[in-house]
Amino acid sequence: MEKLSLRLKRARKLRGVSQVELARGCGLSQPSIANIEAGTNTRSRALPEIAAFLRISYDWLKTGKGSMDLRSSPSVDGALRMIPLRSAFDLAVEVPMSEAASYLPAPVSCGPRTFAVTVEGDAMLAHGPRSYPSGTIIYVDPDKSSNLNGKRVLARSDGQVVFREYRKDAGTVYLMPLNPQYRAISPETVEIIGQVIGSYTPE
Repeated sequence: MEKLSLRLKRARKLRGVSQVELARGCGLSQPSIANIEAGTNTRSRALPEIAAFLRISYDWLKTGKGSMDLRSSPSVDGALRMIPLRSAFDLAVEVPMSEAASYLPAPVSCGPRTFAVTVEGDAMLAHGPRSYPSGTIIYVDPDKSSNLNGKRVLARSDGQVVFREYRKDAGTVYLMPLNPQYRAISPETVEIIGQVIGSYTPE
């Protein structure tokens, strides 16, 4: 049976991340990952976080049994997974997800490609329970891109990335701010990056 060191190295390369990126996403040091891949550490307590970050089966990573596929391992808690925290600039110029500078714990029941973004500006500031002041962290799921009417989305338009509420009326798309001091955007072309599935406001 393939050793843990080889299983981890194979999974990491399959996901296209470096030891540094994997370590940073799991709250570890790069030497910690290197020691596992070298076979000098075969009982790491961080295996659940590593499996969650790489989106692979924890049981397979730990024992070699079963499939690498995450869906075959219901024992992995999705909340353990770490997701990239992106900037609007990263998204505007389409910097690869693997080059994110930092990571956050994933919200429960999010898709495998979910990422986080820090809100900039006050276009989505409102009076009421749903308000997103500057500094709010929003969670975006790129795999949710249908039935968006009335939903909050992250979109790419005219070379810029904007966070707005999606509206479609008579075939025309509007990106609506919550702050009445801002105007609606009605671009000729708009690319939906993903639906906002949650938010968090740091103290």
